[in-house]
Amino acid sequence: MPKSADADDLGGIARKRRVLLDLIKRQSTVVRELRDEAVAGDLTGLEKQVQDGRFTVMIVGDFNRGKSTLVNAILGDRVLPTKPEPTTAVITEVHYAEQPKAHLYPTSDNGLSPEPVQVDLDRLEEYLAVDQDDPEAASPYERAVVRWPVDLCRDGVVLVDSPGLNNINVHTDITLNYLQSADAVIMVVDATVAFAENERAYLESKIRASGHEDVLFVITKTDTLDDYELSIALQSIRRTVEKLSRPREALFFVRAKQALRGRMSGDQELIEASGITEFEEALSEFLARERGRVQLLVAANRLGTYTVMAHGAVAGRRRLAASSRAELERGHAALQPELLALEARRQRFLDGAGAVIDEAHMSIDARARDLLRTIADQCVDWAVTTETEAGMGWSLRVKKNAEALAKELGAAIAARAESEVGTWQAEVLKPVLETHGAVLSTLMESEVERFEADLKALRSTLFAAGTSDTIAEVDGPGMGERTVATVLGWVGGGPALGFAGARFGMKGMLKQAAPIMGGLTVGVLLGVGTGGLAFIAMGIAAALNIKELPSAEKKVRRAIGEGIRDQLLAQREAHATRMATEAVRGLRDAASDFASGLHTEIESVRSQVDAALEAKRKGGEAVAAELRLLDTLTAELDRIDRDTAELLVGLDPLPGL
Repeated sequence: MPKSADADDLGGIARKRRVLLDLIKRQSTVVRELRDEAVAGDLTGLEKQVQDGRFTVMIVGDFNRGKSTLVNAILGDRVLPTKPEPTTAVITEVHYAEQPKAHLYPTSDNGLSPEPVQVDLDRLEEYLAVDQDDPEAASPYERAVVRWPVDLCRDGVVLVDSPGLNNINVHTDITLNYLQSADAVIMVVDATVAFAENERAYLESKIRASGHEDVLFVITKTDTLDDYELSIALQSIRRTVEKLSRPREALFFVRAKQALRGRMSGDQELIEASGITEFEEALSEFLARERGRVQLLVAANRLGTYTVMAHGAVAGRRRLAASSRAELERGHAALQPELLALEARRQRFLDGAGAVIDEAHMSIDARARDLLRTIADQCVDWAVTTETEAGMGWSLRVKKNAEALAKELGAAIAARAESEVGTWQAEVLKPVLETHGAVLSTLMESEVERFEADLKALRSTLFAAGTSDTIAEVDGPGMGERTVATVLGWVGGGPALGFAGARFGMKGMLKQAAPIMGGLTVGVLLGVGTGGLAFIAMGIAAALNIKELPSAEKKVRRAIGEGIRDQLLAQREAHATRMATEAVRGLRDAASDFASGLHTEIESVRSQVDAALEAKRKGGEAVAAELRLLDTLTAELDRIDRDTAELLVGLDPLPGL
């Protein structure tokens, strides 16, 4: 089919999204007319998913690279604080709104989410910036949301400005959650540094581990280098970029300060010369073509599945309407134990899946305890042998020097621990997830085949063989499998896995999902963040609370290492349990959603027979009205089929998805 150009920009995606929402509403009307409340409930969920569709763009980079300045250039005003020292202490989202305003979201306490607080935009710096008088203090706010009338965000784009890579006092689990769910990642790189070591490490261990192979790089400060220096810097940058498994020429040279001045003064020539326009257009096209199209494909695929089900329901209702009341009464009575048997099978599947998942949980829990014990056992040695710039020095300044040494050692030990975690992730966690995911996938595949075969036989008995198109006759995975694969893929691995689930089913999706699920698990659970592990920070605090710090540097180092070790061991069981729980969360969601899909099919058959019997009991006029309704619904379903096919023009998947 010819491609539609309006799928290549965000405005076109937004228009297609509105068309899709209208199709979902029309389909919902059809299934409610069919009195199929189970499918209607699923369609309500699908409508919400499409309605809430947005594109999260996360901006990452070390401090003083120009992240906040870049966001301000996009906004066209000095909204976010910018300083030469580490500035951003709170993750900040930027949404579109006609009227500018800002809200702060306090850190959750005891599982409760406090109400957001509206603040004056002119005072944002007081809340978002690092306190230079106490730079180690963690912010009491989890995130900030700024609403601003910026064109780039008009069609659902949300910009996320993140703290510097080495800021250990931010909520690192939140940062990693954003990174994992982002639709696009922009890494801001200083041309004069051309990828510091920690930036390379972050690109590999965080960005790629979260499933992002396509990264947009904004290169700043190019105007401070001469042509020769710039060419050397670009060679270094490109060597790093080419290590991505899906490299793309996505380097953008943006003079953000110049762009900001141009937009604040209305100087179009200054804006164009800054490179900001080219970058924004490329970002918009990337989101539309490689994210928006997939979002629409996944949702349209699910809608198509429900349309097929509705066609089958209409055909079945025609057959039931032609049956006598006595036949319907007998069929209805015979149906109940059959449906109960299917429901029992569904429950047996849940029990079996639960056993597989519980086994995975125990396996990961045990392995996580071993990992944490291994890390703890090395903390003292790491503290004693790590080279540092800070030292004990003059004895009268022992407290201050010990604090500086502890801070440096903490960062170093955190880096060593992260390396251990990364190895464990690849060599232990990933194989465990793949193994148990494959078992669960096989269980689903086997169950869906038997379930659909029994359901098809039941429908054939009720509706007469060959008279209805059932979901079992659709090429590829059935409704239950497609639904859960799409949901799990979309939630657990982003749009690419969502499409894989919709297109190839659970087995194909799980094959691609394990590495991404593994990356998510480690980051969220252990607190592996931009500058260290959560338990490392606790260990440093414990070490500095020792009543009498020894004056000898080696003893101080040992005390710091022991403090970190002891804190890690004290929290080992809690960390391991949380790791295991989070690691299998995706598998539990898969099993639950899969079982929900089977339940929808069971209830769909039940509702068809109940509605037909009710009409037959009311008499001939009710049956005639039923047939007229079915004619109307058939015509509407045909129109939905046609309109869905038209919507899909230009939304063919991109290579590699």
